Amino acid sequence: MSKNFAERSKLLLGIGNYRVAVLEAEPQTFVVPHHWDADTLLYVAQGKGTVSLVSEEKRESFNIQEGDILRISAGTTTYMINRDNHQKLVIAKLIRPVATPGYFESFFGAGGENPESFYRAFSDEILEAALNTRKDKWQRLFGQQRQGAILKASQEQIRAMSREEEGGQWPFGGQSKGSVNIYEQRPSQSNQYGKLYEVDSRQYRQLQDIDVSVSLANVTKKNIINQFEREAKELAFGVSAREVDEVFRSQNEEFFFKGPRQQHQGRADE
Repeated sequence: MSKNFAERSKLLLGIGNYRVAVLEAEPQTFVVPHHWDADTLLYVAQGKGTVSLVSEEKRESFNIQEGDILRISAGTTTYMINRDNHQKLVIAKLIRPVATPGYFESFFGAGGENPESFYRAFSDEILEAALNTRKDKWQRLFGQQRQGAILKASQEQIRAMSREEEGGQWPFGGQSKGSVNIYEQRPSQSNQYGKLYEVDSRQYRQLQDIDVSVSLANVTKKNIINQFEREAKELAFGVSAREVDEVFRSQNEEFFFKGPRQQHQGRADE
């Protein structure tokens, strides 16, 4: 989980309410149902899985793979599974808290002692009335969960969740698709040294409410962008963007170009 961006630089106050987290799930594992008091944007960096979203009226599941982008609204119960037999499922999350700026919590309805269920915040009398179940039964149910938020899944569970996948309309209002894959978009910039893919609210309407766009640069090994790794990090934490923009504008309007060593060798060979 990232720290508050605004603590790194005053120039990042505008994104001080956002957090970045990374979920890594081993092959054939299950992430138990939970919800956050935050809007979440998921990007699948590696692997494939199935994510299920539950509202008051329906449940919808989507098979996800590398490059997929999915927005989950605050309060939506979510669970997912890594359906690959060998590869980790790695998901980057951009989180925007909606209750308290810069602060959010995870709530596990089906949890027990680890993770703790949010049902434990209510009295025994309220739970008996709300669940219409005797105290000894729901206490036994909640007490069974002691293995954490990510569990080993059986082959039957993986097959069952994969079959539930619909991949159609977004289940929580509007007409947007459940997810969009950034690799299926036409590159906004492309040449022999790399490609730049971008997704904004025109391709995925769910980005409009959270005012976010997603970009992915797929660069070759010796592209000069790799030479600027340190400078790029400094840029992210406070260096003026103008300095980097000037570098790119000086390269004949190309977004990707050769690194210094390649350029030097090219001149020596002429």
